[in-house]
Amino acid sequence: MKIIFLDFHGVLFIPACAVTARLQGSAIKAWEPAVEALNRITETAGAKIVVTAPWRSSGIFQMHKLFAQWGLTTSCVDIVPDGDNRTDEIRKWFKLAATPETFENRLGHIQSFAILDVGSIYPPLHKYVVSPDVEQGLTQKEADKVIDLLDRPDHYYDSEKHLIANYY
Repeated sequence: MKIIFLDFHGVLFIPACAVTARLQGSAIKAWEPAVEALNRITETAGAKIVVTAPWRSSGIFQMHKLFAQWGLTTSCVDIVPDGDNRTDEIRKWFKLAATPETFENRLGHIQSFAILDVGSIYPPLHKYVVSPDVEQGLTQKEADKVIDLLDRPDHYYDSEKHLIANYY
């Protein structure tokens, strides 16, 4: 399985999304071009989403509902645990992923990963980040970068060693 760690701010939501929601008196909706780009990534690469956005505190079932409302064609397979920062949260998620009886049986073998986030991600994870312009959100150009990153064989989850190669 290929995993995308997904934040929403600056990736699926740009400032115009909030302005539109306020003017219409409606719930905030994801930026349609960003949704199209993310759908292309997940369909082309066969990737699944792990939510890193603060919205994850609503729970995974709420993420499923939101994804459907926004027009995402993939599902949220998990959410990261709380941590000191985004890098710490993703590291904690990988540590949980290293427990086959609680993780791999549920999600399957992890082949590769990418991180879609506009915030700070610290080494060594920074080399797996694609960071869109917060004013534009995820574009097709960044989608190409994510697809390329997911197809690179230099990082993967090794269930026998219970680690991310070239990470720990």
